[in-house]
Amino acid sequence: MVAIETYTVTHFSHHPYAAQINCFDVNKKHVGTVTFYADDVALPPNAAASPPIINFAVSRLAEVIGTLRYEKPVEFSFNPANLIGSVGTSGLEAVGEQEG
Repeated sequence: MVAIETYTVTHFSHHPYAAQINCFDVNKKHVGTVTFYADDVALPPNAAASPPIINFAVSRLAEVIGTLRYEKPVEFSFNPANLIGSVGTSGLEAVGEQEG
């Protein structure tokens, strides 16, 4: 798991995928990529690349951006043994709390 400090979002037209989020650590090192495909496209397996690539349906784009925008701390996680990846909070969340 790597803490995400900054990110970029790119929306694509006429491309195999619809959008992509690149995640960066405190040193601005690219630590992971989240790629979003059209909902009617079979998702390719996550990739143990450098940095790792995890794939979601584009219908989850707003949900992932919301996590990056409103939560803290957030981490990028990838397990190369089973290709499972995630973007999520890394600490306990207080009920009813929204970080700003």
